Amino acid sequence: MATQLVKAAEALIEAAVKESVVASINTSKAAVDELRHIHGALDKQGQALEKALEASLDKHFRVLRLQQAMALVPNWFIEWYTSSYDRMSGSSAQNEIRRMLAAAIKGVGFALSKNWTMEAQGGRTHEAFRNQLSSYLHGLTGIEPRFELQGDQSYTMFM
Repeated sequence: MATQLVKAAEALIEAAVKESVVASINTSKAAVDELRHIHGALDKQGQALEKALEASLDKHFRVLRLQQAMALVPNWFIEWYTSSYDRMSGSSAQNEIRRMLAAAIKGVGFALSKNWTMEAQGGRTHEAFRNQLSSYLHGLTGIEPRFELQGDQSYTMFM
């Protein structure tokens, strides 16, 4: 009978050890799953932070390029017609270019006068003015301006 009791005790101990091992494995699996969940959440937050940082740096460098362009305006020459005979050149043109760049720094558009033209094949046109202005500003800033036609047939420039 003592042998049977010893065998029964050994069987109970073995069963308890197996149950403990199974419980430990299940707890470990749950801990691994929880760590994977936390890692996934942190990875998503890291990606969001990386995107936000990249957007912030892009905006900062864009503004920096526009500010540097404002300082370089006197070194570049551009002129255009404001009416049939009047020209916008020199410091007047430079001031208008600075106003355009200041609007771009603020993130707003700049309304272009419908009367502003440049010489092109076939005469003076507003389209030639926009094309030359776009080339000028792109060369100065590295940013390609975008022009939107307004309801009154004028254009607003965005950078």
